[in-house]
Amino acid sequence: MRLHLSLLASCLLLAGALAAPAGAQVQVQELAKGNGITHLRVSNGYFDVEFAPESGATASSFKTRYGDKEWIFPGYGGMFRTVFVGVGFPTSDLAWIKHTYQILDPGPEQVVLEFRTLTKENVTVYRKMTFPSGSPVVRVQLGMINEGAQSTVQGLWPDFMMYLSGVPEHNRYYRPSIRGVSETGWDDQTKTMTGTDYERNPYEGWTAALNTSTGEGLVWLMDYNWLKLLYNCNNSWTAEWSYDYATLPKGGKWETEYDMILTKGFPGFCHASPQVIAGMTMTPRGDRLEITHTLSRSVAGNLKDVRLTAQLRGVDSGEVHDLPALTCGDLTWEPQRQVQTIPVKMDQRLVCDVELTGLSAAGASLQESYSYYWPGSQGEGFDLMAGAGTTTYRRPAPRKVKEFLKPPGLAYYRKPEPRMLECRGPFYHYFRVPELATRAGISVIEDSYLTQTFAGTSLTYFPGSYEEMFKQDLLVLNNVTAPSLTDFGQDAVREFVKAGGSLLVLGGQFSLGAGAYRNSVLGDVLPVQVSATPFDLVRLDPPGRLMVAPAARVLHGLKLPETSACFWLNAVQPKPDAWVEITAGDRPFLICGRYGAGKVAVVAGTVCGEPVGTQRAFWETDDWPDLLCPVLRWMLGDTP
Repeated sequence: MRLHLSLLASCLLLAGALAAPAGAQVQVQELAKGNGITHLRVSNGYFDVEFAPESGATASSFKTRYGDKEWIFPGYGGMFRTVFVGVGFPTSDLAWIKHTYQILDPGPEQVVLEFRTLTKENVTVYRKMTFPSGSPVVRVQLGMINEGAQSTVQGLWPDFMMYLSGVPEHNRYYRPSIRGVSETGWDDQTKTMTGTDYERNPYEGWTAALNTSTGEGLVWLMDYNWLKLLYNCNNSWTAEWSYDYATLPKGGKWETEYDMILTKGFPGFCHASPQVIAGMTMTPRGDRLEITHTLSRSVAGNLKDVRLTAQLRGVDSGEVHDLPALTCGDLTWEPQRQVQTIPVKMDQRLVCDVELTGLSAAGASLQESYSYYWPGSQGEGFDLMAGAGTTTYRRPAPRKVKEFLKPPGLAYYRKPEPRMLECRGPFYHYFRVPELATRAGISVIEDSYLTQTFAGTSLTYFPGSYEEMFKQDLLVLNNVTAPSLTDFGQDAVREFVKAGGSLLVLGGQFSLGAGAYRNSVLGDVLPVQVSATPFDLVRLDPPGRLMVAPAARVLHGLKLPETSACFWLNAVQPKPDAWVEITAGDRPFLICGRYGAGKVAVVAGTVCGEPVGTQRAFWETDDWPDLLCPVLRWMLGDTP
């Protein structure tokens, strides 16, 4: 199907939307509330905010320059609240605990406040907030310091509970997802809240809220590398997000930074970064599709000589068509609109890929990319169980890169009595790992189980520090997802194997490609290249007979019965420095390799399928122990 294009472009500057208030200066006041309670009030021409240090240092009052309506609703309402991950509001002590405060800079160019408290977990949590004069941006530095004698694992969860523009209706929330921009909140047509609360697969480090009636909005920019999930509690009108857990050794410090930006004039949001804020809408107009781009600068400063080039791409057809470039000129806080109209069939799914170029405030060349997904005039299907729309459009999330604090002198030593931790997913027992580990001489066996929670998959137990991880000799991931280990857990595994520990990965519906290993730290450690397809299970027809590979080093000379068969496996390809021990038909079944000083093995075969005739499922044969036990002994250091 071809997309026949013609173009009509127009430009509209939304005048006066965010013009800087004349003569606005920032100031801070200490307000006596009685009983020794002091609040802090900050105003800078855009915001008028009151903080309550005695109650979580949350914003108890919040107004903007566009009116005198109070954004904080009575009761549990509040902004800039912080809680620990796993101890949600309102039960979290951190949400209500008294904070000390300091006015680090009283103005008039900027006001800088710092709030600080020591929690019962012996963790100091602090928040440093900067309000520049006449600016729609609040910058927040958020951090933790471990004051205890032992390592601790904590994550922080910022929470903004408010009515945009002071009214609950017309509030919408936007989250960048691997499936496009995920929207939730108030639906003007049905007069109800719609959409899912959680976005577990963020694609970029931002989220946004908008009052579709007044045009007032808030955009938050946070570090994507530490971002775990985005959340909007539709019942409580919130914008929230969770950072990943950080492991803090004694005296260890973790810090991040986020910006909150007041906007006016955006119809919605599809992208935000330190350089640019962007919105896009696609609206059928007869036989034409109207594409509206809305752009403004972001926290890094005004942009110059901005040009926008776009491609319209059919999700199903794969057809790509270039659109004529748009000249945007300079971008300031005033949102600018560019409109294109294109004749196109409205019943198809489309993606508009955008390239934005220009000069930064410092005069450096700038290039930025983003996309907007449109499901067509028919919209998406509906998942009755999830209560939300469904989509098959996906884009791979960028890889997260972050450093974790490591204790000094970290080293791995083989234990006199070998220890093993097995993380168990569905159908784990068919692999018979504990039985075979005992045969292989492993003395201490611990277990953990894959669970599904509101935040995705997790494990009932996993080492929370590097020292704890290094107490093991062998880690077995038996049909569990990579995200269930958390980003820290994956880094701990990498360091453990690099230092000399061993890792065994067993295939299944929650492992390897199906377990999101490819774009993860675990993918680096494995001796195989994992499929990029989310569902990577391949049915072997006819079933694959297990045979020792010619290049086998550990199992060389082993004889396997002709009836031992594999019916389904995860599609993997050995890396150049790895070797195949067992094949199932012509496919790799057992692959071994090294990572640093450690040893790694992958069983791509899964415990799925039914034998036919004289065939026997490999995991049920008496030869399965003869196959896996030598591999376990090799991983523990025995010479093959």
